[in-house]
Amino acid sequence: MWCDCGKFQKVHIPCSHVLASCLHAHHNYQTYISPIYTLQQVAKIYERQFRELRHKDYWPTYIGPTMWPNPELKRNSKVRPKSSKIRTEIDIREQPTGRVGPGFKTLLNTPNIIRIKLN
Repeated sequence: MWCDCGKFQKVHIPCSHVLASCLHAHHNYQTYISPIYTLQQVAKIYERQFRELRHKDYWPTYIGPTMWPNPELKRNSKVRPKSSKIRTEIDIREQPTGRVGPGFKTLLNTPNIIRIKLN
């Protein structure tokens, strides 16, 4: 079975479209769910006990290559990241400082400020 939205093919769980189709055709939707999502399979995961982690002092010494982060890829935490949002008419808001003047709205953060008279 497949669906145009692609969710069913990706995760093997019926999407709303498959559920509606199954309901319309009087099919059991559970037959289309992958067996790994059954309650029995999930319960098998927790059958075995997990070992608790020992304190870090008891870990064996690591023998292998030392990895260092690239300092050029580090983002400066003091600078706010630049927004990649494309501003549109929806982003028009009142200018609280009154720099444009009362009764005007301004499209902020654009190269050319657009002024719209409200009244």
